[in-house]
Amino acid sequence: MEKINQVIRGWSNYFRCAWLYKETVRKLDSKLRRRIRAIIWKQWKSIRKKEESLVRLGCPRDKAHSYACARQGYVRCAITFLNKYIRNIHLKKKGLLSMEEYFDTVAVRFMKTFVRTAQCRTARWVV
Repeated sequence: MEKINQVIRGWSNYFRCAWLYKETVRKLDSKLRRRIRAIIWKQWKSIRKKEESLVRLGCPRDKAHSYACARQGYVRCAITFLNKYIRNIHLKKKGLLSMEEYFDTVAVRFMKTFVRTAQCRTARWVV
């Protein structure tokens, strides 16, 4: 999580002046969280560990057993049912930064200090 947070901070600070669209940052953030959920699912190697962990996260035991025995791939599991039980709040407690929130704070700080000069005015078509 520490390395991922360093990358998030670095890229957000690097692209803060590019005024990325919020939708692009949101998509990147969701893909990152999906991949982390898949990694967590992969770390729970045995069916018993998967079932116990899902029950601890609030899943009913019968559903947890059927989810633990699922033959889907890791990313597919992360998309379908892990999204319900490994919430963004859990990932935040583990120390993961929200890319969207961090980019918003960096962009706002940049916009406050940004001063337009004659060199960086908008380009116009010459006819």
